[in-house]
Amino acid sequence: MIDFLTFVISGKHFLHGGLFRLTEIFVLVLLPFFVMSILDLGVKNDCCSDSAVFSPNHRMTIYFLIGICLAAYLYLSYRTGLTTPIIEVILNSMVLMGIVLNVFVAIQLDEFVFWFFGNVPVIILFLYVLSKSHQLWKSNRGDDEINYTNGVELLCYKILSWKLFQKIPVLFIVCLPLLIIMISFLMLFGQKPDSFILAFTDTYKHGLSQLDCSKVVCPDGHFLCTIAASGHTNLVKPVRKGIRHGYLIKVNRQLLVSNAFEDLLQEKVPLLHRHIRRTYNAIGGNFAKVYVVLSNKWMSDIIYIVMKPLEWAFLASLYLLDRYPENRIAKQYLYPEHRRIVDKVILQTVRM
Repeated sequence: MIDFLTFVISGKHFLHGGLFRLTEIFVLVLLPFFVMSILDLGVKNDCCSDSAVFSPNHRMTIYFLIGICLAAYLYLSYRTGLTTPIIEVILNSMVLMGIVLNVFVAIQLDEFVFWFFGNVPVIILFLYVLSKSHQLWKSNRGDDEINYTNGVELLCYKILSWKLFQKIPVLFIVCLPLLIIMISFLMLFGQKPDSFILAFTDTYKHGLSQLDCSKVVCPDGHFLCTIAASGHTNLVKPVRKGIRHGYLIKVNRQLLVSNAFEDLLQEKVPLLHRHIRRTYNAIGGNFAKVYVVLSNKWMSDIIYIVMKPLEWAFLASLYLLDRYPENRIAKQYLYPEHRRIVDKVILQTVRM
């Protein structure tokens, strides 16, 4: 961001030489690969757990577009001379396509950390290379318009000779036939004409997702504390992943405390626990029906805040009635075999 502001004000980079190139590699290659390998590669569409960022059936289209846009950026960034006007227009249009694609990805991720530290730097670098390409054309084109007799080539020459803000709308228009050509090519590999759209919409719980979670019933799913744990990270503070009936769920302190309190009830007063659980299961079924509404992050934040007094009451009960409350809290939502190991270690520690 400092480098970008310096470039806008003075036309010079704050980062120089090798440091700028290292930043490029990190922002354009390493960071996206790391994020996508965690959030998307090999991840399935699953309403009951973390869902893929891009639809598994259509993600090839997105990855291909990312690769093409990245290749155009790298060529424009590292080249030393100009190519023909037609190639110049195509390359600049691909870089512009990469900026638009990053905007859609940022909306899909719907997380401040991801788009601010991931998509925004990528967009800044793509804007750099557009500006650099424009400056290179202005300084090297000369008066060679008469050399172009082909109508398309002459048109591309004139487009490139315009001011940057004038030619960007035209480059947007050029993106459309390029996109059609790439989609036609991808259809040979089983992709659909609308795969670019379906890659975003055929998912759960993301910014552009259209699949309906309300039609999916998960084991013990979508109860209040679980919904609350899906709020904004800086508020609900998830601490780790947990396992419940074979499904991975996001776990925060509130959910751990609530489940530990239920675990204590089951141990101390099993009859009362069965009655409470039966009632809560009936209530939870109603929440599952409207999960698509409650799964909104802002709604989850509200539920988290509303549940806070209950969390404090549960925690107070645990500290009053359990000799080792934090041990009970920590072992919630572990795999059964892991929980047995923890129980064994705790028992050995107590005996010592």
